[in-house]
Amino acid sequence: MKESTIGTEALGRVADFMQEKTAQGNYESGYQGYKNYETWAVALEINNDQGLYEYFWENIAEMQENVDPDRYSPPPEDTTSYSNIEVDLADSMQSYYEEFMPELDGIFGTLLNSAFQEIDWREIAKDFLEE
Repeated sequence: MKESTIGTEALGRVADFMQEKTAQGNYESGYQGYKNYETWAVALEINNDQGLYEYFWENIAEMQENVDPDRYSPPPEDTTSYSNIEVDLADSMQSYYEEFMPELDGIFGTLLNSAFQEIDWREIAKDFLEE
């Protein structure tokens, strides 16, 4: 019986991808280039929903207009640091989703809250600003 190489090739591509991300200083494990599935899912929604995408860009413009311009300096060379605008945008994104998160009782509430806590809002904000 002939062995299928499709699965082996796919696993090889995944391994290459993860090795590249690790070499770049990104996460050793993750999902679609993000820290985890939860972070990826929220980033995907923001980037694919034109209304949300525009809302957060308007939010950034308001932040820059209403706050001391010195506060929004470029981040240092250390890529693990976050600029103030990234922190503020991450907080804004998290607050937006918290506002619309349903309150569920029992195990479903526990699971939803657990997944929500896994979201890396700063990673989403940084990625959003790099577009």
